[in-house]
Amino acid sequence: MSFAFLSGADSAYSWISEIYPLGDKFVPLVLSIIAVCIILNLAYMFILSFSKNDSAIRRSRAVKIIHILCEFISLAAFIYTFILLFGLDSGISLEKISNGLNYLKPDLGIVGIILLFPIGALFSDVPKKAVKAALAAVIVGALVIAPMQISLPSSDESGLKNLPEIVFDSDNQLAGATVSDEMLCSGEKADASNLLSDNNKCWTPQNPIGKPAENYPDINSSYAEIQLSQVKTFNTALIQESGNQVQYFRLQAFVDNEWVTVYQSEKIQSLRLCSFDSVTTDKIRLYVDKFRNDDTPAKIKSIKLYNETNRDKDNFEVTGYQRIDGDVPTEILAKGSDYVKNYAEYYDVYTTIIVFGAVHWDENGNMNFGDLSEDDFAREISALKEIIAQRPNPLHEVKLIVTALADGAWGNGHNGVNTYMGKYWKSIADDISAFVEKYDFDGVDIDWEYPSTSEDWKNYDSFIKQLDVI
Repeated sequence: MSFAFLSGADSAYSWISEIYPLGDKFVPLVLSIIAVCIILNLAYMFILSFSKNDSAIRRSRAVKIIHILCEFISLAAFIYTFILLFGLDSGISLEKISNGLNYLKPDLGIVGIILLFPIGALFSDVPKKAVKAALAAVIVGALVIAPMQISLPSSDESGLKNLPEIVFDSDNQLAGATVSDEMLCSGEKADASNLLSDNNKCWTPQNPIGKPAENYPDINSSYAEIQLSQVKTFNTALIQESGNQVQYFRLQAFVDNEWVTVYQSEKIQSLRLCSFDSVTTDKIRLYVDKFRNDDTPAKIKSIKLYNETNRDKDNFEVTGYQRIDGDVPTEILAKGSDYVKNYAEYYDVYTTIIVFGAVHWDENGNMNFGDLSEDDFAREISALKEIIAQRPNPLHEVKLIVTALADGAWGNGHNGVNTYMGKYWKSIADDISAFVEKYDFDGVDIDWEYPSTSEDWKNYDSFIKQLDVI
């Protein structure tokens, strides 16, 4: 059970590799240890069943020590993998149990047989009876497990359950497609075919030692090449990742005998909807060029292509981050009206500007402005509003949001916010409200990364409720 639980919990592999010293070698090591314990335990059971002198075996101190050690490791592994598969470290829910069973489903038959197979050896003192009991256990196991192969409702624990359903007008253009090529590291197993199937398994591109991608000297490309069933036209891609390892990716199409990049960006995370100009081809490549951790494979669950009709772009939100210590607003204004008008054209595209990295909080819950004074901050915000006001289309609404709480952005790591918010969450909420009102912001961005204990989450809930009341 432990072996199946851990192999089925692949959605957790990315963060497992980040927290354990062995990185991506941790899971294979634990699987190997569990496998050894399985073999030794089964051997012990069958030796007792087929041996005429089992009392001597039971009295052996060495055998006892080995048996007790295997039982202890097996129990610990079972508890650990059970919690991991069903996500019990963050609470119990039917949704998580359903997800765990779906991840386990491909190995369910083997699990049942392994569980039932030793029963005959345990309760039969005659070898012939033990063999018959083992065969009966296999048959019973098959009959019990078969009904459990029915699909269970699931939602992806990586965050898909919180996303609105995406409805497409067209069919998936990758229906009937096959993987024609895959870049592999030494010893890497080909698994890109998982991109085209709904089996809860993933393509695991790894960071190869190869030719850097064009114009990106620090990037090495790992790709999967997909042959479509025929020449098709598409303008939309939907890519799903399990975890958050991808830091840069590209989608290419083979057009006029050359590979053309039709989309490129940074993270994929739970789900990435990619929209681009229509392209007609019978072959594509998905590149994963950059990884959060070079030693940890990314896990891409699926890619789908659609040919969508043009839609009304009204109410389409475009958000951008802006640091007032980067493109300094007062310095932009000083360059003259022609420069400002040209710069202000950006704000006919954006609907929301998030002012990031301007304020932070010390350990006593006091707001600070980094290298700026509050007077400097006020002057830069006033200049930014003046620039936005010069956008070509004054009827185009632009909301101005401020990141009022960000963790880890000021060199104090990702634990600072949990410390001061534990003591001062209410006064910080009150101060943020006054701050927003003073500078006439349209709202606040909260970037708390991340509440790590139940007490942190309780403080987070109280903090958000306090902001809402205000």
